[in-house]
Amino acid sequence: GSSFNNSSTFFINYDTGDLVLLDKKRNVKKVLGREDDVLYLPDGRKIGRLDHLFKDAPDVLESQIIQESYHKLTIKIRLIDRNKFDSKQTILQEIENRISKDIEVHFEIVDNIPKQPNGKFKFVLRTF
Repeated sequence: GSSFNNSSTFFINYDTGDLVLLDKKRNVKKVLGREDDVLYLPDGRKIGRLDHLFKDAPDVLESQIIQESYHKLTIKIRLIDRNKFDSKQTILQEIENRISKDIEVHFEIVDNIPKQPNGKFKFVLRTF
């Protein structure tokens, strides 16, 4: 989104591919297409917005976190060079620092991450 709260902001037109749900007055009620699951931890915490786990991973083009249970994650990784994954330990350290030390993490190197009909993929996907 863009801020149009002042007169110095110029109009920006771009297609995000998202849809919106409007209320009866035609105000945006909800943006559809930006709904990621959150991680659920055994202690009841819910953790979202996990893109920061990959901020120091310049070799990662795309990633998807799949939570298979409270204690197990599979992370699909699309790399710049499929044979070179230098940031693996950095990502694991971020997960340990920001989420939990008691979570099992598996990496799956992939050529692509399947997209939904809107052309996007869920960054966080919970399967249980």
